[in-house]
Amino acid sequence: MMKIISTISKWAIYSFLYISLINSIKAQNEDYTLFLAQGPEKINSKNFSGLPKGKAPEKECYKIIQFTKIPNEKEKVILANNGIVLLDYIPNFAFYAKILPSANVNNLNQLNIRAIVNVESKYRLAPNLFFKEYPEWAVNGDEISVILNFYQGINANEKMAQLALFGNIINIIENTVTLKLPISSLETLLQNFDFISYVEAIDPPAHDENYYGRAMHGSSYIHLTNGLNYDGTGVTVAIGDGGICFNHVDFTGKITVRSTTATVNSHATHVTGIIGGSGLLNSQHEGMAPGARLLSYNSTSDNSAIPSIYNADGVRITNHSLGWSCNGDYN
Repeated sequence: MMKIISTISKWAIYSFLYISLINSIKAQNEDYTLFLAQGPEKINSKNFSGLPKGKAPEKECYKIIQFTKIPNEKEKVILANNGIVLLDYIPNFAFYAKILPSANVNNLNQLNIRAIVNVESKYRLAPNLFFKEYPEWAVNGDEISVILNFYQGINANEKMAQLALFGNIINIIENTVTLKLPISSLETLLQNFDFISYVEAIDPPAHDENYYGRAMHGSSYIHLTNGLNYDGTGVTVAIGDGGICFNHVDFTGKITVRSTTATVNSHATHVTGIIGGSGLLNSQHEGMAPGARLLSYNSTSDNSAIPSIYNADGVRITNHSLGWSCNGDYN
């Protein structure tokens, strides 16, 4: 009996050693390179430079945490209970993370944490800003207009007074702030405020793209008889953008109003024309699918009509115009 137990114990020890060896080899073969906007970055194992003296921070802060394996949802809860809140993922095996003063940093190995490093300023700048290739549309003299993005949970409105010390706040949209400041102050801005996750130049001036849209998407070739000879005929598109000019010649015989009380406006008409305008008034303005059948709905009311319109009307595509645009007319 003792011999059997001894044999079982030996096999258990051998199995444990074998599994440990396999895991060790696997860990050595994993690619722990961080892939950031500025390029790849190597992080050494057991690099805990983001936690000075190996202690929890005195105030809430943001770091990059890399793991030996990606934590599952249950492990993320355990981390949060330990004062480490994971935010956005970074390839490979890493996350931006919020670390609280209450964080338990004495059991990092048990939490599969491989490294904790600072989110350096270069990681938080768009590549063109990092390489000092400032876009001309964002620069005015020695100043630049940039968009500030914040980590999850940060309320931009609460940071306005601090940010205003560095420049002129142009606007705040969807929890991002557009700030005009001296180019020389970009680095100092990031050093002072670690709650800023990313800085990029303002968008270039908007311009009309309709003249080239079909060519860029390849739909011109698809329509041609010597191409695929397909123009959307047989496809029904629900457009959640009430306010279409239904008597426009380009929509003759192809649009059905299902639920729209909106006042006719150029935006909704323009969107519909991009999708399925026939180009009768101006062939250069033909839509992406001029043969498609169009159904008009208010805003997102087409969504609430699913799945009935899928079955009854054969709707296979819905469209919603979201975001910022030139809002030019369709003519």
